[in-house]
Amino acid sequence: MKNVKNKGIYYTSIIVIIIVYLVIIILGNYFGMYKNDVDRHPVNNILATNEEDVLVFDYTYNKSKQNVIRLYNQFPISDEVGKKLSGEYKEHNFEINFNEKAVGVKYYITVEKLVNSDFDKNYIKIYLDNEGKIISDCYRDTGRIKTFNEYAKYENNDKERILYKGTVSQTDAERGIKRFTFKMWVSEDLKLFNENYYNQSFYARTNVHATGNL
Repeated sequence: MKNVKNKGIYYTSIIVIIIVYLVIIILGNYFGMYKNDVDRHPVNNILATNEEDVLVFDYTYNKSKQNVIRLYNQFPISDEVGKKLSGEYKEHNFEINFNEKAVGVKYYITVEKLVNSDFDKNYIKIYLDNEGKIISDCYRDTGRIKTFNEYAKYENNDKERILYKGTVSQTDAERGIKRFTFKMWVSEDLKLFNENYYNQSFYARTNVHATGNL
């Protein structure tokens, strides 16, 4: 009889532990305690409205595909090949939308290294274009595409670099939209110095920061 009672206590304890564990997991996911940078909604997404609740300045992208590019076990490639990359996890397309209320607003498009990354930033090429026209700041003086570390830091943050600085013009406001494409790849320079890049990854996302009064 005592054995039956002990078994009952044992199984009850196991069930309680499982329930507590599930509650912790559910609450953790709800409050974002265990969500990593890849899954979390971008902290710098801009959504501004005026008094009449009319959209002024907005950073939009395909939420189902997020705004993250992931490199894993990728072989080094040339800039010419990298600029032609397309598809999921190889390119990220996004838009900035605004109206006449946003004229004069300054904004930054940045790339942010996420916490999962262990790949050397010196060998990650970063590319941005505006409707097919490459952003001039993406080029080195030699004509090659810059790596992550070659871009200026955003607010002195080593993990976030500035790809583009813009100001909403009257022409921009009349058109109402600017479209961008972000890509990154492993530099072909890597194979000249280090072949030990397997099982390493690099995650990055784009952010848009607007300054001034919207």
